[in-house]
Amino acid sequence: MTTSRVRHPRLHASADSEAIYHVSSRIVDGSVRLDAKEQSYFEELARDGAEFGGLELVSVSVDESEFNLVVRIPPMDPSEVDDEVVLDRLEKIYPPAKAEGIRYRWEYCKTDEARRRLLDPHRQRMGDLSGYVKLVKQRFTQWLNGQRGRRGTLWEGRFRSMLVVRDDS
Repeated sequence: MTTSRVRHPRLHASADSEAIYHVSSRIVDGSVRLDAKEQSYFEELARDGAEFGGLELVSVSVDESEFNLVVRIPPMDPSEVDDEVVLDRLEKIYPPAKAEGIRYRWEYCKTDEARRRLLDPHRQRMGDLSGYVKLVKQRFTQWLNGQRGRRGTLWEGRFRSMLVVRDDS
């Protein structure tokens, strides 16, 4: 007999309130152990991802088999993030050539609607905890797999998060 797990919704702060989350994830089955260089690179990706998303990385801890982050999410409406801010922040998550390519396409868009369509997928990832953790985990996994000549998933399931503080004032 198979039982299915029920995913419980995460407790979220509202878009108009500040929130602080504790986020963690473990390496699947402890099959990979991260060395100091790899831990340092994960921290760099976590900081860059937070800067892209307009989040504050309050604390980051990475050891051989898991990470723990404390992330402050300010109240924000991604649709109000200025195009220039989005373009500047893309440099935190993409190689220079890709970020420059997006900027080039934006400069040559003929209408505001075309510019909006180009940047909205990036803009909508800002201020989003799930999007942030997904970005960091995916980028790190791709990098580590390339470094070690391995394939496949690195992290156990979805990440764990706990709302630590919510300021609704």
